[in-house]
Amino acid sequence: MESHLALLQVFLSILLWYLSALTRSQIIKHFLIGQYFGVNILSEHQRELSVCFSSDWKERFNNVSWSPGVTGVPLLSDAAASLECQVNKLEPAGDHCVAIGRVVNILTTQRSPLAYFNCSYGKIALQTPMVDPVPVI
Repeated sequence: MESHLALLQVFLSILLWYLSALTRSQIIKHFLIGQYFGVNILSEHQRELSVCFSSDWKERFNNVSWSPGVTGVPLLSDAAASLECQVNKLEPAGDHCVAIGRVVNILTTQRSPLAYFNCSYGKIALQTPMVDPVPVI
């Protein structure tokens, strides 16, 4: 599928996010050094929205409730959490491009996040953090 993405938090102390996308995907042209991108962590009741975003690239924001974040990136309504990141490194990796973004803003809620693993949706149990959250600089 052309729009496959992989997201991974890579450092807790600096709050960086790693994103990997196929170099032929439509989304990769939006990742330039210094540009901002959003990470929306869907809540468990947003399964239908997850399916919509995974299939139709051009129409993904039609009939979707969102608002611009402080950096202007779209943040989805009712998400469990949203992050705004700034791209600070791009690296080719075979048929993928890896972007590393520094988190510049975080919005959280008490909503339970949607989980997707091994071609199935599920739930993630929320727990009290074992360490103090790291402030965003």
